Amino acid sequence: MEEPRFPLEILEKFAAHLDGSYSAQAAMCLVSRPLFTFTRPRLYKTFSSFLTGQENHARYLRTIVDNPHLAELVHTYAFVALPTVTWTRDLYATLPSMSNLTDLTLINRFPRERPHPLDIWRDFFQSDRISFQLTSLRLFWVGLDPQAKLFETLSLSGFLKHQKALERLTLYHNATIIGSCDCLNLRDVTIDWCNWGSILPDRTIHSLQVDGPFGDAREYVKPIAPGSPIHTTLGNVKVLRMHAEIMNTFFLSFLLSSLEVLISEGYEDKWRTSISVLPHLKVLCIPGPKGKSQKRKETADWFFSNIGSLTDVVFSSPNDERGRPKNCCERYRRRSKAPEIMPRADSYKDLIPSYKNPTA
Repeated sequence: MEEPRFPLEILEKFAAHLDGSYSAQAAMCLVSRPLFTFTRPRLYKTFSSFLTGQENHARYLRTIVDNPHLAELVHTYAFVALPTVTWTRDLYATLPSMSNLTDLTLINRFPRERPHPLDIWRDFFQSDRISFQLTSLRLFWVGLDPQAKLFETLSLSGFLKHQKALERLTLYHNATIIGSCDCLNLRDVTIDWCNWGSILPDRTIHSLQVDGPFGDAREYVKPIAPGSPIHTTLGNVKVLRMHAEIMNTFFLSFLLSSLEVLISEGYEDKWRTSISVLPHLKVLCIPGPKGKSQKRKETADWFFSNIGSLTDVVFSSPNDERGRPKNCCERYRRRSKAPEIMPRADSYKDLIPSYKNPTA
């Protein structure tokens, strides 16, 4: 009897449904030739060592080394070094050949194994075989002193000068090597405080996240003169993730003239006046204030009364009746009498608009 034939559109949906499940996608490639055709590009398109573990990650890299044409299928690659997943020379040999790579994440935990990851990173960033143009890059070296000149050691500057399409950058540690003429298309930036004065000036950044303790902010945030390059940059920011106490202390609210979304990991009523002066704020996400749901309702009502442009106040991980944080968000809309429960603690991300790169 002839085997049943599924329409190609159905097979494509099967393949799409398995995105993120590498073992299932690998098994699906063995079922039939049509499924192989649809599934293999998805199997190699996005890969994360964090989700697969050392064995599957090593097999993935070895397959690409042995079959170089597969490297062209990779668009997103993330390597997170863990005690069970360490650096190998295959990684250095493989990355430059991923000609269609657009999203790269490299996170290191300072392992003691050989070869040392610094050697691998340096060889990679200095490679003359790199042909891809990234739109997103995340680099983080866990446990390193934020002021260490890591990226000068790695010759990262030369690498970034050739990444003309880069729009999203996550970069911790001192990166003064990145000049105002590098990465001109940056629109989404995540940095720590030591990069406040080096990466931000003279850019049109739409989304900004600054991480680090309050003490670091005191060290690096200096008085900002009207019309200065960093003033101009802050005036263009539309989405900001920053602690409300830092905004209040350094009077940054008066510089954020275009801000539409503010996400703060801390909140106290004494900082709310500095938030209320944001002229175009639409979405405010803060931790639920101490107290029961009535306190959150009163806080939301105060912001709605004092910020005319505000449409949503979201409390992330609000406390339940016993004072324990819940893994959800409470969303208050203007004129709503009761909150809407959003299913995850990071559900507020669904409310953040997508700001297109005007030069793209």
